[in-house]
Amino acid sequence: MRIRELSEADLDQAVCLERECFGSQAWSGQALLDAVRNENALYLAAFETCAPADSASTDSVLAGCCGVWLSFEEGEIMNVAVRKEYRRKGVAGRLMKELLSRAEKRGAARFILEVREGNLPAIRLYESLGFLHAGRRRNFYSDPAEDALIMIKEI
Repeated sequence: MRIRELSEADLDQAVCLERECFGSQAWSGQALLDAVRNENALYLAAFETCAPADSASTDSVLAGCCGVWLSFEEGEIMNVAVRKEYRRKGVAGRLMKELLSRAEKRGAARFILEVREGNLPAIRLYESLGFLHAGRRRNFYSDPAEDALIMIKEI
């Protein structure tokens, strides 16, 4: 697996991944393009190289992506998305570790995120990375309606 910054050339795959993971609440192509172009945002992508059985060529598949918006010393984790077939294989953990490291090098000392209260795998991942529970946003999510847990990590 190769992790690098998300580029404009990756946006078609990123939009599909957003739809797969977040349905009606997925970011639009324009929102992702704006993020990629914004100097205060950092979006990373994990690519898996696949070789089709009937071909000598290889294709790169976007296995996951995540992003943070930076403001002074704070980073707000905006989205973490992993393609279904790559879940539970460490993709999100590797992406998040790399994202936190790169954001810290850019001056971030505190990170905040919201996560669906029922998304236990994500909550466990964030806890393993040092995020602590800081609060709750009632009915933050829709489709379906659900509270968000606020989690914070101090460097």
